This record gives sequence, C-alpha cells and structure tokens, in this order.
Amino acid sequence: MNLVMHGMSTALSTTMTAIVCYILFSYFYHKLTDVQTAVVTEIESATTLHLLPRFSKTPDSLVSDVSSLVKSLHGVVQEMQRVQVTLNTLDDRYAGLEERLVKNSERQEQYLSFMSEKLAGINKVLYAGFRLPPPAE
Repeated sequence: MNLVMHGMSTALSTTMTAIVCYILFSYFYHKLTDVQTAVVTEIESATTLHLLPRFSKTPDSLVSDVSSLVKSLHGVVQEMQRVQVTLNTLDDRYAGLEERLVKNSERQEQYLSFMSEKLAGINKVLYAGFRLPPPAE
C-alpha cells in the first residue's frame, strides 16, 4: 500500500507541477503577445500620424510638383534647341569638308597615276641599261 501511495503522490506532484508551469508559461506568453501587439500598434500609429502625411499629395503640392516639372522640361527644351543649332553649323562645315575630300582624292589619284608612269619609265631604262629582257606583262 505504501508503494501505491508513493506512486500516487508522485503522479499528483508531477501533475501539480505541470499545472503550475502551464499557468506561469501561459501568463508570460500572453504578456509577451500583449507587449508585441502594443509595439506594433505604436509603430502603425507613428507611421500613420508622422510618415504618411509627408508623402501624401494635396492640390497645392501637386501644382508645385507640376510647375517644377514644367521648369525642368523648359530647360531640357532649351538645351535641345542649342544642340540642334550646333548640329546645323556642324552639318554646314562637314558639307564643305566632303567637297575638299573629293578634290583631294582626285588629286591623289592623278599623282599616283603620274608616279606609276614614271616608275614604268625607270623600269624600262633599268632593263635597257642592264641588258635584261623586257618583263612579261
């Protein structure tokens, strides 16, 4: 009987210990979730009250944004016009350059044909001077 009573005592003490541990752990778990909920709520309220109004658009801020956009676009248009004028002047310069290149290439061709005729004459003189048969063409 003593053994049975000892076994029941052990069962009762472990059950009571488990109940006390459950109560303590559940208390701390609920407190932790309450604190977590409070922190998330504060973060949401701070975001709603302080951060979102900075990024919200009012009619006045939209007008200001559009006017700054128009000013920057006006600057871009002026820059594009200046570049177009520069390109037009470069186009005029290059038109004259093209004509000069054509004339220079024609002169170069004439000079090369003149030089080839002179080299052919020198070859004939050398072949005749060394009494060699004329080259096969």
